[in-house]
Amino acid sequence: MLGAVAGYVVPILRFSALTCALISALALSACAGDGVLVGESYITDPFAQGGVVETSALPETVKLVGEAKLQFSQGHYGLAIDAYSKSIEKDSLNPDAWLGLAASYDQIGRFDQADKAYGKVQELIGPTPSVLNNLGYSYLLRGNLDKARGTLAAAYHGDPGNPYIVNNIEILNERLVNLGHPPMVMN
Repeated sequence: MLGAVAGYVVPILRFSALTCALISALALSACAGDGVLVGESYITDPFAQGGVVETSALPETVKLVGEAKLQFSQGHYGLAIDAYSKSIEKDSLNPDAWLGLAASYDQIGRFDQADKAYGKVQELIGPTPSVLNNLGYSYLLRGNLDKARGTLAAAYHGDPGNPYIVNNIEILNERLVNLGHPPMVMN
């Protein structure tokens, strides 16, 4: 499943539903199932209904981000970093690529590089709930529970119904309780 891997939300922010469907079909052509979660939207996989997708019509950056998300979802973080980096070389203003790059760097423990990518994505689109959620999860990975608490609280207040944010708060609370600290309470 794309979009919700290891506590991250990697939303597709700038593309139409048709383009998202094409990306999903490209990235998941070998997968079974009727649909796929991309970002925070469930869309139908055209291949599941016998549809044919002409991938040569997709912009190269869209293909690269789709490939990067597939690599990330399969745990191939180095390959995801390569694909996100290539996408950024072609379009340095793509927030999806920067956010995915940050999450990929988090997974290999390159928090210095992740911080640079989080900084760039925030320059581009600001501290959106999805960006704050990913950054909060990054702080969880680093063991910085105070920063994780504050960042996830800001993400939650921006989008209290977001299941990815709620999930990361639950992960944080589990760690806090295991360490003998009070859990984060959201109102």
